[in-house]
Amino acid sequence: MKRPLIVLAVGFVLGEVLALQDHEAVFRAALWWTCAAAGVAGVWMYGILRKNPCDNDPGNNMQGRSAGKRALLLCLVLLFLGGTAGFGRGKWERSRLDQEAAAAGELAGVRLTLRGRIIWMEHGDGTVTMMMEDVRARAGNRAEELDRVIVYMDEAGLGISKEDSGIHASSGTQPELETQPLPGMTVELKGKLDVMEKPRNPGEFDFQSYYLSKGTVCRMFGEKLEVIEADFVPYQVFLLKFKTRCANILDTICTPEDSAIFKAVLLGDTSGMEPEVRTMYQRHGISHLLAVSGQHLAIIGGGIYLLIRRIGLGFGKAGALSAVLVISYGILTGSSGSAVRAVIMILCLWLAAKEGRSYDTLSALGLAALLLLWKSPYLLYQSGFQLSFGAVLSIGGLGNCLKTGFDVKQGYENTILISLCVQIVLTPVVLYHYYQHPLYGIFLNLLVIPLIAVLMYSGLLGIMLGSVWLTGGMAAVGAGHYVLSLYEWLCRQVEQLPGYCLVMGRPSWGQLGLYSTGMAVGLHVLIVWKQRNMRAMRQKKGEKYPKERGEQQKGRVEQQRAMWSKEKRVKDEHIFVNRIWSAPWFFLVMSGGLYGLCFLLLFPRHVKGLEVTVMDVGQGDGILMRTGNYTVLIDGGSSSDKSLGNRTMEPCLKSMGVTMIDFAVVSHGDNDHISGILYLLEESRDIKVRNLILPSPGKGQEVYERLEQAAELGGGRVHYMGPGEQIQAGNLRMTCLYAGGKYVKADDRNAHSLVVCADYGDFHMLFTGDMGTEQERGLLEAARVGGSLQQEHLSHVQVLKTAHHGSGTSTGEEFLEYLSPGLAVISYGRGNSYGHPSKEVIDRMKNRRIPVMETGIGGAVILWTDGKELICSYFP
Repeated sequence: MKRPLIVLAVGFVLGEVLALQDHEAVFRAALWWTCAAAGVAGVWMYGILRKNPCDNDPGNNMQGRSAGKRALLLCLVLLFLGGTAGFGRGKWERSRLDQEAAAAGELAGVRLTLRGRIIWMEHGDGTVTMMMEDVRARAGNRAEELDRVIVYMDEAGLGISKEDSGIHASSGTQPELETQPLPGMTVELKGKLDVMEKPRNPGEFDFQSYYLSKGTVCRMFGEKLEVIEADFVPYQVFLLKFKTRCANILDTICTPEDSAIFKAVLLGDTSGMEPEVRTMYQRHGISHLLAVSGQHLAIIGGGIYLLIRRIGLGFGKAGALSAVLVISYGILTGSSGSAVRAVIMILCLWLAAKEGRSYDTLSALGLAALLLLWKSPYLLYQSGFQLSFGAVLSIGGLGNCLKTGFDVKQGYENTILISLCVQIVLTPVVLYHYYQHPLYGIFLNLLVIPLIAVLMYSGLLGIMLGSVWLTGGMAAVGAGHYVLSLYEWLCRQVEQLPGYCLVMGRPSWGQLGLYSTGMAVGLHVLIVWKQRNMRAMRQKKGEKYPKERGEQQKGRVEQQRAMWSKEKRVKDEHIFVNRIWSAPWFFLVMSGGLYGLCFLLLFPRHVKGLEVTVMDVGQGDGILMRTGNYTVLIDGGSSSDKSLGNRTMEPCLKSMGVTMIDFAVVSHGDNDHISGILYLLEESRDIKVRNLILPSPGKGQEVYERLEQAAELGGGRVHYMGPGEQIQAGNLRMTCLYAGGKYVKADDRNAHSLVVCADYGDFHMLFTGDMGTEQERGLLEAARVGGSLQQEHLSHVQVLKTAHHGSGTSTGEEFLEYLSPGLAVISYGRGNSYGHPSKEVIDRMKNRRIPVMETGIGGAVILWTDGKELICSYFP
């Protein structure tokens, strides 16, 4: 049986997935599906992994069947052993981290003293990141033991200036690292401990999963640091000094823009890169160039190995020396999952060369997966791990399978095939994690990837020459500068093309299943078709035509020749068609078409019914409503989260596949209601606002003029809304009931908050902005007039979006008594300094037995209705 490591790795991954599940129901469902998958995988492995040299010998059928059974049995045994090992390792890691989270939770938010040993550290843009282990956290008489904590500090807290840090100094002088804390030292510092939580809104970055993949559950933003024990690890200190020296040289010989990219590509340091540059590379599908990955290590490792071999060293010595250098380089660049995977596979390649054995990409990939996931089970859920392993699997697995099946031999055909396979495998991974797809990324990568070696060798040569001769170093990085300029020019040109970056949202598991099934079945059909055409062509090559049999049969022969000539022309036409159908490029085109069809399955679907998401924006408001293909945003701002727009609102909208907000309704112009909307209007490149709705009493005020100008610059329309006006979005109708009335004060924006009622079938929800009790009385006065618009809508309110974040100056007794809603939703920030929500408001709700859902407790509140039934839940 070939490739047992792959089977073992598949079982190990399945076992870890089961162990890391959060819910017992999910665990049971996954267990059943795993059993079914193991059976299917066993049958599949039986067909492609068993080694049976006697298949073509009819006399050995019995022996062949016996070998096949042994291969199937071994496959199932390896799946079981791998699954058992993965389940045990994952369960142990989950239990350890759960206990650590409970211990850290006892001290979370409290100022404490942390003591531990530094095992890894990295300088950034004026900051230092450290991983500490064997940590003891102490706050007063309370103390807890923690395995690992990630600490972030300003360099000023270490007693060094930014110029002395060595990472961003332009003088090229090496800093005195001995004055800083170093790996291996035991240090003590003060600060507050944060226990990482799951994302509280759709689309937000999952910090908890990221920290779990690092083997910890908490972080600290430290203050003044004190070295307790000065013992350090010389090897790690040498790598840190070397990395610092290289960074200084690059800062000296390159422009700031080029230096930031060179440091990202060669040293794994992305801290100095401008956000605009990072975004440009990501939107065009070439961000992998900025991360030290297998491609980079293969270029550097391969170059080192060939150079050492040319010196005259044998396979063994060259491989050993190259292994030391490549491992050191992997550690120097941060030991990311993709870098470690590449190091392991390169070592397997060199070991195979030394032993005179053939190198198998998939077996090396399986070994790398086993080692990485044994060390850090939660790494399985990280996008970098999935993209790195998926890319290699697409090349060594799917690529080789299609290359053989389609009989691809030409170099350019092989390049196109590999690029297509990478797209097929990575597209669902990219969409799941980043919600957008670079439409022309496959073509752009064909242009930029061949030049990455030029970029890297240019930077390496610049570092070597720059260390002794600055002018020579500057000349050496010139080639890399032109490569980077070409990259930027290509990206700018692609941006002119329609749909160059498609926002498609996070596909559902059903969509992923349909995509995978469609691709698997379609590619299998194409391979079978290709093989049948090849057999048919071989058979037709053996056909014979009649020969002459004598002069007496000349007439008959010529008659036969004419008939056979006609048949030959018909057959030639069939042969020509069959040759087209058998050509590798034809099947490449068909595979591309199949990928395009399956890609359509991943597009976002229209929302059935009405979905209301009350986002957890901290201290502020932000409500997203979707129905059919319409999107309505009511407010979007926060006074506690200064990066609400790009960290919460834009990712949330992208994860849902929303690129156009049909109506953005601003209840009033306070910052905690508009900061995120301003970001979307002024800075977002992917989210547009078609119609901006502003409160009519605020017309002429500076804040509304800024909103109006931003919307018009983005191509949107602006309308000032007053009582009685309506918005229609499909079956959703939104009616303005109040805008402050006679109680409006010029300097009180809360008072002119728009009060809007949303109606969808028999579902009715009231949005009240930041209106106070005085405005509530004015609204009730209007509602008491028989047949009024206010009376019609307030009489059937089911869900109340509580005013002013639950402040005691809103949601009065009289107002609640009149509405008598079935559910109240309060949006506020945890631990806010305003004391929201007010105890009086909560007590009023309890006294009337009104259920309350709070974003400060459970995160985003999600409501769904079909116009009759209402389903409520927290995210996720």
